[in-house]
Amino acid sequence: MTNSFKVSYDQSIGLRKLVELAVGEQNVGNINSDITQERFSLARTGARKLNVRVEPYLNGETSEHAAIRLTAAGHVLANIWDLASFLREHLTEAEKWYWVVAISEDSRWTDSDGDVFVPCVYVARSYRSFGLRRLCGRLHLGDGVLVIC
Repeated sequence: MTNSFKVSYDQSIGLRKLVELAVGEQNVGNINSDITQERFSLARTGARKLNVRVEPYLNGETSEHAAIRLTAAGHVLANIWDLASFLREHLTEAEKWYWVVAISEDSRWTDSDGDVFVPCVYVARSYRSFGLRRLCGRLHLGDGVLVIC
C-alpha cells in the first residue's frame, strides 16, 4: 500500500494564493491562467485537514477511466485544493511522480469548446508547474491520481 500524507489548508486564503504557495514565488508563471476560484470553488468553507495518497494510473488510462476504477474500488478522489496542499507540504513525494492529478467531480472544468480539464502538478527539482490536463487524455505508468485516505 502507498504511504499516506497529512495535508491541511484554509480555504479562506483563496485557491490562487494556495496554488502560488504550492509552486513557490519563482514558479508563479507556471500556473495555468484558467485555474481560478470561480472555476474551482468548493461547497465547503474553512480549514480542512486530511490524509491523502497517490494511486498510480494504469498505462494508457484516461483520468475519466481512472476515476471510475478508483471510486469502484472505494477510493475518494481528491480535489484541486487537496492537490495544491499536497504539493506545498509534500514536494519530495510529488517529485517522485511524473504528473499528479486531482480528478474529483468538483475539480473538473469545461471550457467553451466543451473539453473537460482536471488539475495536475509536475515537479522537477526547483521547477514546479500547476496546470490542467484533458479528462480524456491518456496517462501512463509513473503518473498518479491523488486520493483521500
